[in-house]
Amino acid sequence: MFLKPLLSNFQKITCIILVNLFGLYSFSHQLCATGTLLFRKEIYPRKYNANLTQLIFFKLLKNKKMSKFSTRFLVLAVLFVVCLITSNFFVPRVWQIGHTSLQLPGAVILFPVSYIINDCLTEVYGYRKSRLVIWIAFAMSAFVALMSTLVCLLPEPIEQGSKEVARSFNSLFFMVPRTTIASLLAFVFGSNFNAFIMSKMKVGTKGKGFALRAILSSVGGEFLDSCIFFPIALGGIVSPHLIPSMMLTQVCAKTLYEIIILPVTASFVKYLKKKEGVDVYDEGISYNPFKIKDI
Repeated sequence: MFLKPLLSNFQKITCIILVNLFGLYSFSHQLCATGTLLFRKEIYPRKYNANLTQLIFFKLLKNKKMSKFSTRFLVLAVLFVVCLITSNFFVPRVWQIGHTSLQLPGAVILFPVSYIINDCLTEVYGYRKSRLVIWIAFAMSAFVALMSTLVCLLPEPIEQGSKEVARSFNSLFFMVPRTTIASLLAFVFGSNFNAFIMSKMKVGTKGKGFALRAILSSVGGEFLDSCIFFPIALGGIVSPHLIPSMMLTQVCAKTLYEIIILPVTASFVKYLKKKEGVDVYDEGISYNPFKIKDI
């Protein structure tokens, strides 16, 4: 008779060890003797009858699958890269704000989206994966700049009409290397700073106040981005006295952009966390922007 409570306690202790050592999820002590585990629905949609070895195998298999990048993560990464590369083509198209003396580059329409995506990546997947996407975008943008330069250096066509097209093409795409250098430098520092602020504030606030974190991180990242980008990209193209006002206007415009779309961003982050089953807190990690392999 004394063996029954002993075995019952042994089963409970085994269950506790499984939870803490292998991360196996809520299960019944009564069913533990038969090896039946009740998993979270989004991971295991039904009950599994398994012995201890099989349970550990299921967990290891789950970890192996979760180590891969999800489809949603890849889609966000691709959108992030597209936003950066496309923005480089929009920079030379400066436009006036109403009847004021303020002007902005065309990239201001699209580039803030990259910061919103950066916020989403850092909030859900953590700083390290966000850093990886930033460097992928950097590499792809540099590749596009190199290819555009090579195409512009090709000999002119024979037909006169084609020559006009070639000159128009060159006038735009010869700007790409310069704007890309400015964009890449600004992007690497600005985006990493944005992700750094977002990550640090998330740990400090224990995940609370996403709206405030998203706005403050974007302001910090965009300000640093503008301080680097405008002098390099538009120096000698627009009047020097216009550059500071363009920098300030762009930071304000991007921040306003972020605030307007914030409800959508917050809803999307909530949806993403639920679907992915991921909410990373960057505790004890390296914020070295060059540690790309650390994901």
